[in-house]
Amino acid sequence: MRAKRTLSESGLGYETPRGEALSERLASVLEVVYLIFNEGYTAARGDEWLRPQLCDDALRMGRVLVSIAPQEPEAHGLLALMELNASRTAARVDAEGHPILLMDQKPRAMGSRTNPAWHQGAARAEGLGETSGFYVLQAAIVSCHALANTPEETDWRRIAALYAELAALVPSPIIDSPRRRGRHGGGSGSRLAMVDRLAREAP
Repeated sequence: MRAKRTLSESGLGYETPRGEALSERLASVLEVVYLIFNEGYTAARGDEWLRPQLCDDALRMGRVLVSIAPQEPEAHGLLALMELNASRTAARVDAEGHPILLMDQKPRAMGSRTNPAWHQGAARAEGLGETSGFYVLQAAIVSCHALANTPEETDWRRIAALYAELAALVPSPIIDSPRRRGRHGGGSGSRLAMVDRLAREAP
């Protein structure tokens, strides 16, 4: 409210950017929302593994961005990514608050499907179709995990293909690692060999 009052008293005009200007500004805003959600989803500091309030704030901002820029696939991609991940929050920690690895979250999808965010995120990710983009591709990857009840039902080939496309957009060993895991079906032996190779290649 204070910001609105200050803007009003200044006499400056304000309007939502459009076209190329909107896309340029939106990219920066999406990145900030993405970082806020990630800090809530896997806290980088403190005693708590999860910070749900940050996730909720990021989701709220993501929905506002989609309402402002409904034709921007990346805005929908980020919101779908956050909705799908948020729907799995309860499955990621045990009764004592300790983290549970993805492969040990069984059955992975069933608990999530009782959460409205799962349905919203799954429908949003599906609606993006073959659209590409940093957040769109991540939403598609998370959707593959969310739709599978067990690791054996996961579409690892599609995940590997999506990570390959993501790595082409943003080259990084962090992205390359799950891509190779997906290609090999998630076997533990191949993961260890891959980690050794990445360690040797690290600067």
